[in-house]
Amino acid sequence: MPKSPHNVAVHPTRPLALVCSYDAASVSAIDTNTNRVITTIPVGTEPQHIAYSADGRFAYVTNDGSNSLFVIDLQTFTVTARIPTGRSPTSTAVLPNGTEGYVSNLDDGTLTVLNLAG
Repeated sequence: MPKSPHNVAVHPTRPLALVCSYDAASVSAIDTNTNRVITTIPVGTEPQHIAYSADGRFAYVTNDGSNSLFVIDLQTFTVTARIPTGRSPTSTAVLPNGTEGYVSNLDDGTLTVLNLAG
């Protein structure tokens, strides 16, 4: 496991947990059946928080140092998009219907609204 594990999110239907490693700029995917790291995914600087898409196909990772949200495809464990946010994004949440998400931006005191319907 890379250094400085910061946040963990357990997948709602798969034997999978994702862990943000703040100082390693990565997310580790762990098989919860074996408790072994499957892969480590490079993401932006200082990843803070993980949320899953409503259908469980993607993970959304806030990156405090990169002022962005990274989208990870959970079939390939690759980053498919980088979405700009406000300054110092710290956490994210997705509506149960999967159409929208929200990112809290600490330094701006704002929320970034994500259109996830398309």
